[in-house]
Amino acid sequence: MTKQTVRRKSPKREELLETAEHLLIEKGIHNLTVDEIVREANASKTTFYKHFTDKKDIVKHVVERVFNISLQRIEKTVREAKETKLTQEAFLQVFDLKAYDELFKSDFLKELNQSYPDLVTLYNDWVMTRRLPLFRELMRLAKVDGIIRMDIDSDVLIHYTFSVRHAIKEVFQYQPEIMKQYDLKEFADKFFDIYLNGILEKQET
Repeated sequence: MTKQTVRRKSPKREELLETAEHLLIEKGIHNLTVDEIVREANASKTTFYKHFTDKKDIVKHVVERVFNISLQRIEKTVREAKETKLTQEAFLQVFDLKAYDELFKSDFLKELNQSYPDLVTLYNDWVMTRRLPLFRELMRLAKVDGIIRMDIDSDVLIHYTFSVRHAIKEVFQYQPEIMKQYDLKEFADKFFDIYLNGILEKQET
């Protein structure tokens, strides 16, 4: 049995990751220490260093954990669409940002860019190599099943979609006054309504 396999199956490792994610959102990267993580997770430092080399290493795995939530949602939608048919509801659920509400409202993403830009680069690499192929397949299925127009350039739409998601994240990070008016789910729903349906009144033909 490899060391990697042991790590994946360790309940204590998962508990340390869950604890670290919670504390990173609550306290940020700069203010969080390994001592606080192990104390909150009721673990020893020996256990921590059995699974992670240092604070940066566990931050990296938290970032991957967040990424995988989004990835698994798209994988599930694509898989079910191939088995039956893609619905508009299922298509829209891919863009639901409610799971990231606390993350977007915290300083974690901003501090990640400041403290560990290489992890941001790594995250972007995951997007291009792991998420992008799934998005291409999702858009293909959306065309086949009549969710989006057949004449839409899928690559342009994909990059536009990523830009929209990024814009929503930026609004919630850098325009806190918006958070006084909307929660993330409500704001994202309104944003994606414009994204999907446009702003022009349909003209009578």
